[in-house]
Amino acid sequence: MQKKIENKTLNKYLLPAGSLLYAIFISVLIALLVGSMLLTSSIYKGVSNKQDLEKELRNTCDNLFEYCLSIPIDNIDNNSNLFGEASIKSTYQFTDWGAYNVLSCVVFNDKDSMSKTGLLGKNISINKNLALFLTDFNKPLKLVGKATIKGDILMSDYGISTALINKIEYTGQYHQRGAIKKSYKKLPIINKFLVDKNEAIHISYEEFKEKNIIYNSFLNPTLIIDCSTNQNFNNLKVSGNIIIKSNDSLSIHSTASFNDIIIEAPMVNFESGFSGNLQVFAKKSISLQKNVKLNYPSILYLNADLNKKMSIELKGESMVIGAVIISGDKLIYDNKRTLLIDEKALIVGEVYCKGNTQLKGDIEGTLFTNNFFLKTQTSTYDNYIFNGSIYRNKLPENFANIPLFINQNDTKKIFIKEL
Repeated sequence: MQKKIENKTLNKYLLPAGSLLYAIFISVLIALLVGSMLLTSSIYKGVSNKQDLEKELRNTCDNLFEYCLSIPIDNIDNNSNLFGEASIKSTYQFTDWGAYNVLSCVVFNDKDSMSKTGLLGKNISINKNLALFLTDFNKPLKLVGKATIKGDILMSDYGISTALINKIEYTGQYHQRGAIKKSYKKLPIINKFLVDKNEAIHISYEEFKEKNIIYNSFLNPTLIIDCSTNQNFNNLKVSGNIIIKSNDSLSIHSTASFNDIIIEAPMVNFESGFSGNLQVFAKKSISLQKNVKLNYPSILYLNADLNKKMSIELKGESMVIGAVIISGDKLIYDNKRTLLIDEKALIVGEVYCKGNTQLKGDIEGTLFTNNFFLKTQTSTYDNYIFNGSIYRNKLPENFANIPLFINQNDTKKIFIKEL
């Protein structure tokens, strides 16, 4: 009996104690729940603020970029509060990148920043409908086979006629559609494009080959890969703010991947099957083997005065979208400079040859040349086009050219691509 009484007394005290533990547990659970809600709310608010700031920075950067497209490239008034809130600062910079320009915009707020870098071209042409400028050397232009010129033509008063070569007659439905006007005794003078960089980091080809893959932002100093001897580029990936420079010839294999870079060398050869976009600056020759694709925007630029053959050659199925230029200072070497466009080869954009052009393929754009020639197995013909075509109307209206001719630097800039 005494034991039962003690148990009842003990239970009398244990029950409240159990309720207290239960109450404490519930309180802790509620506190954790409330704390997690507060923490979630705080995190959400922080993320929301972060997203709002990123959105504001992005909008400010886009507005700044659009503004810079409307101002002269030599404008140095780099205002730090052009757009957005007062706390958002901004900087912009124009730099030359071969025949194009690069615009870099950066906006920042304390530790957060946003940037946009783009490649710029220009919407320019001497004549929007001009298909061919042929220097006036007082001789006619002969068309053979399916040769076609669609657009305006500037040439000598001797005009255009059809011809017969090796029993091959003119078979095209038409040989010319557009106005024919008198040209000049010389080609228009063009700008000189340089790739020199004052601020650059140099690495050797051996260092580069060990890395295998290199990308360099246009917000960083230019990276120059120095090649001292003849090099073959295969299974290597290079993109961005990079110049490959050599004093010897370079051979680019189809397994190489080049995007947005510049190549500077005396001779450059692209092996069959290569595809990429880049700018090439050479002194002796540039050759594209069969089925090479240099995508938009690409530049082939040969500037030389040598007493031997200097040429750019596009073999069958090869393509360049951008510009192809052969130039030099001395008239006595004009006959040494040649542009060879094989059958089924294509150039889209402006083509300039201060020398002789053999046109068997197609040009969608405008060609400026001193003269045409046609070489067969048995003979060479002066001022003949065999099967080649020039279509000015096939060039897109929004196609961004380069400032090819002097006194064209004040024309409207066009955004080509983001880098």
